[in-house]
Formats: sequence, structure tokens, C-alpha cells
Amino acid sequence: MINSKQRATIKREAQKIKSTFQIGQNELHEGNLEAFKLAFNTKEIIKIKVNRSDSKDKKITKKIAEEIAKKIDAENVCVIGTTIILYKKNDKLEISLKI
Repeated sequence: MINSKQRATIKREAQKIKSTFQIGQNELHEGNLEAFKLAFNTKEIIKIKVNRSDSKDKKITKKIAEEIAKKIDAENVCVIGTTIILYKKNDKLEISLKI
């Protein structure tokens, strides 16, 4: 579990990267989850853009973020509009966040 100071650091670092993934109308499927897991082999932060017709409803995006985080054992840092920011510590990386 990350604290508020760590969350702020992750959010600041996430501003520097573009959305890595997009989720469309068909929502989540196993292929998405596998891709997210693989991304954490080389990164500690991933951004996911939710492209849905009802994406204006932040509750739906938060629900999707919580579901993804739970299924791939990552930390749901925050949801900003329709963008989800996830974090997972990776000790194997040469350059990792100092949180």
C-alpha cells in the first residue's frame, strides 16, 4: 500500500509519460490483463485510457481501475478523467522510483 506522499510522486512521474494502453467498448478481457502484466516487466507505471461512450461517468472508470489493479496485483494510484494510473514496484529495473 502506498501512502499519499508516494502517490504524489507517482502521479508526478506519470505526467511525463503517454497513455500506454487503451480500453475500448468491449471493456476488459484476458488479453488486456496479460498485456498490462507484461508491461510491468519493463515499467513501474502504466497509464490506461478508457475509451467508452459513457466514459464521462468517473464511477465506471474507477470501477475498471479497481478491477484491473486487483486482477494484476498492482496499485491503483488514481483516475484522472478517463485515464487510469497504475503502479507496481519492480526491483529488477535499473532505474526505479525511489518511493
